[in-house]
Amino acid sequence: MWSCATSRLRDGQTCAYSSLIFSPTDALASRGAGLRSRRNPPPSLGELRSRRDAILEIARRHGAVDIRIFGSVARGDADSDVDLLVELEPGRSLFDLGGLLMDLRDFFGGPVDVVTPAALQERVRSTVMREAIPL
Repeated sequence: MWSCATSRLRDGQTCAYSSLIFSPTDALASRGAGLRSRRNPPPSLGELRSRRDAILEIARRHGAVDIRIFGSVARGDADSDVDLLVELEPGRSLFDLGGLLMDLRDFFGGPVDVVTPAALQERVRSTVMREAIPL
Protein backbone atom coordinates (compact mmCIF):
# COMPACT_ATOMS: atom_id res chain seq x y z
CA MET A 1 0.00 0.00 0.00
CA TRP A 2 2.76 2.49 0.86
CA SER A 3 5.16 1.45 -1.87
CA CYS A 4 6.41 4.99 -2.58
CA ALA A 5 7.11 5.65 1.08
CA THR A 6 8.84 2.36 1.70
CA SER A 7 10.73 1.85 -1.54
CA ARG A 8 14.30 3.03 -1.90
CA LEU A 9 14.13 5.87 -4.41
CA ARG A 10 17.30 7.35 -5.84
CA ASP A 11 17.66 11.07 -6.57
CA GLY A 12 15.46 12.14 -9.44
CA GLN A 13 12.94 9.34 -9.00
CA THR A 14 9.35 10.25 -8.31
CA CYS A 15 6.14 8.36 -7.91
CA ALA A 16 2.65 8.98 -6.66
CA TYR A 17 -0.02 6.45 -5.93
CA SER A 18 -3.68 7.00 -5.19
CA SER A 19 -3.26 4.70 -2.19
CA LEU A 20 -1.20 7.45 -0.57
CA ILE A 21 -4.13 9.86 -0.66
CA PHE A 22 -7.15 9.05 1.46
CA SER A 23 -10.28 11.03 2.01
CA PRO A 24 -12.18 10.53 5.28
CA THR A 25 -14.84 8.66 3.29
CA ASP A 26 -12.24 6.27 1.87
CA ALA A 27 -10.75 5.65 5.29
CA LEU A 28 -14.10 4.91 6.89
CA ALA A 29 -15.29 2.76 3.99
CA SER A 30 -12.10 0.72 4.10
CA ARG A 31 -12.72 0.05 7.79
CA GLY A 32 -16.18 -1.34 7.09
CA ALA A 33 -18.14 1.68 8.31
CA GLY A 34 -20.85 0.88 5.80
CA LEU A 35 -20.38 4.02 3.75
CA ARG A 36 -21.08 3.62 0.06
CA SER A 37 -18.05 4.08 -2.15
CA ARG A 38 -18.20 6.93 -4.65
CA ARG A 39 -15.72 5.29 -7.01
CA ASN A 40 -16.59 4.81 -10.63
CA PRO A 41 -15.48 1.65 -12.42
CA PRO A 42 -12.21 2.16 -14.28
CA PRO A 43 -12.61 3.32 -17.87
CA SER A 44 -11.72 1.06 -20.77
CA LEU A 45 -8.83 1.84 -23.09
CA GLY A 46 -11.31 3.13 -25.67
CA GLU A 47 -12.94 5.41 -23.11
CA LEU A 48 -9.54 6.76 -22.08
CA ARG A 49 -8.64 7.48 -25.68
CA SER A 50 -11.97 9.21 -26.28
CA ARG A 51 -11.09 11.56 -23.39
CA ARG A 52 -7.47 11.91 -24.53
CA ASP A 53 -7.52 15.68 -25.11
CA ALA A 54 -8.85 16.39 -21.61
CA ILE A 55 -6.34 14.00 -20.02
CA LEU A 56 -3.45 15.55 -21.95
CA GLU A 57 -4.55 19.04 -20.87
CA ILE A 58 -4.53 17.97 -17.21
CA ALA A 59 -1.10 16.40 -17.72
CA ARG A 60 0.24 19.52 -19.48
CA ARG A 61 -0.74 21.72 -16.52
CA HIS A 62 1.43 19.55 -14.28
CA GLY A 63 4.39 19.20 -16.65
CA ALA A 64 3.72 15.55 -17.51
CA VAL A 65 4.48 14.31 -21.01
CA ASP A 66 4.65 10.96 -22.82
CA ILE A 67 1.53 9.63 -21.10
CA ARG A 68 1.27 5.84 -21.35
CA ILE A 69 -1.26 3.37 -20.02
CA PHE A 70 -0.26 0.09 -18.39
CA GLY A 71 -1.81 -2.50 -16.15
CA SER A 72 -5.30 -3.92 -16.40
CA VAL A 73 -6.67 -1.15 -18.63
CA ALA A 74 -3.86 -1.67 -21.17
CA ARG A 75 -4.49 -5.42 -21.11
CA GLY A 76 -8.22 -4.89 -21.73
CA ASP A 77 -9.41 -6.22 -18.40
CA ALA A 78 -9.88 -3.03 -16.38
CA ASP A 79 -10.77 -4.14 -12.90
CA SER A 80 -9.37 -1.78 -10.32
CA ASP A 81 -7.72 1.47 -11.32
CA VAL A 82 -6.07 3.43 -14.11
CA ASP A 83 -2.28 3.00 -14.20
CA LEU A 84 -0.37 5.76 -16.00
CA LEU A 85 3.31 6.00 -16.79
CA VAL A 86 4.50 9.57 -17.35
CA GLU A 87 7.66 11.58 -17.87
CA LEU A 88 8.00 14.93 -16.11
CA GLU A 89 9.47 18.01 -17.74
CA PRO A 90 12.82 19.12 -16.30
CA GLY A 91 12.42 21.17 -13.14
CA ARG A 92 9.16 19.49 -12.12
CA SER A 93 8.83 17.81 -8.73
CA LEU A 94 6.87 15.31 -6.72
CA PHE A 95 4.39 18.12 -6.02
CA ASP A 96 3.59 18.29 -9.74
CA LEU A 97 3.15 14.53 -9.87
CA GLY A 98 0.91 14.64 -6.79
CA GLY A 99 -1.18 17.42 -8.32
CA LEU A 100 -1.54 15.38 -11.50
CA LEU A 101 -2.62 12.39 -9.46
CA MET A 102 -5.29 14.34 -7.58
CA ASP A 103 -6.64 16.03 -10.71
CA LEU A 104 -6.85 12.73 -12.59
CA ARG A 105 -8.50 11.05 -9.63
CA ASP A 106 -11.15 13.77 -9.66
CA PHE A 107 -11.49 13.56 -13.45
CA PHE A 108 -12.02 9.78 -13.46
CA GLY A 109 -13.97 9.65 -10.21
CA GLY A 110 -11.90 6.72 -9.04
CA PRO A 111 -8.44 5.45 -8.22
CA VAL A 112 -5.48 6.32 -10.40
CA ASP A 113 -1.81 5.36 -10.08
CA VAL A 114 0.79 7.63 -11.68
CA VAL A 115 4.46 6.69 -11.86
CA THR A 116 7.58 7.75 -13.72
CA PRO A 117 9.78 5.09 -15.36
CA ALA A 118 12.65 5.90 -12.99
CA ALA A 119 10.46 5.16 -9.97
CA LEU A 120 9.43 1.69 -11.10
CA GLN A 121 10.80 -1.07 -8.97
CA GLU A 122 13.39 -3.14 -10.81
CA ARG A 123 11.34 -6.32 -10.58
CA VAL A 124 8.41 -4.81 -12.54
CA ARG A 125 10.15 -2.26 -14.75
CA SER A 126 10.63 -4.44 -17.85
CA THR A 127 7.05 -5.72 -17.73
CA VAL A 128 5.56 -2.24 -17.33
CA MET A 129 7.75 -0.74 -20.04
CA ARG A 130 6.84 -3.58 -22.42
CA GLU A 131 3.08 -3.36 -21.88
CA ALA A 132 2.77 0.46 -21.63
CA ILE A 133 0.90 1.89 -24.60
CA PRO A 134 0.62 5.56 -25.62
CA LEU A 135 -2.55 7.37 -24.68
